[in-house]
Amino acid sequence: MLIDLKLKIIICFILIAGLFSWHKYEVHKAVSNERERVEQISSREKIRLMENASMASLDLQTKIDNLEKEKNAKIQSLNARINTLTVSLRDRPERPSSNSVSNNTTNPESPKGATGSGLYREDAQFLTWYAASTERLKIHLEQCYADYEAVYNAFEEFKKQK
Repeated sequence: MLIDLKLKIIICFILIAGLFSWHKYEVHKAVSNERERVEQISSREKIRLMENASMASLDLQTKIDNLEKEKNAKIQSLNARINTLTVSLRDRPERPSSNSVSNNTTNPESPKGATGSGLYREDAQFLTWYAASTERLKIHLEQCYADYEAVYNAFEEFKKQK
């Protein structure tokens, strides 16, 4: 009887150990299957996001290229105006040299108004150059603002697509 009891205990122990091993195997199998499923979902989501990012990047690059073309057109227009103005400045009188200046401090040919029509050639050329530089900076700054706005809007649109 004692042997029967020991045999029954050993059989129960083997049965419990077998059931535990079977349970552990099934849990491992279920975890592995779930891990694969999650990795597949994650991979598909990553591919989808990369495609969306690629499309958003292409759209953004197209917008920025269009803005760059507009900027270049503005600069070409500005350069044409500057060239026209520079050519027209050739007819202006040159500034008299300091050797030819008399001790007379009055200017008998005082221009009327403040239109710049009485400027000497050198002064008018300098002011033209200065105004053109300022206008170029303005055009580049406007381009920078437009690029920023395009990138910001594209980013916000991309966040909404998630």
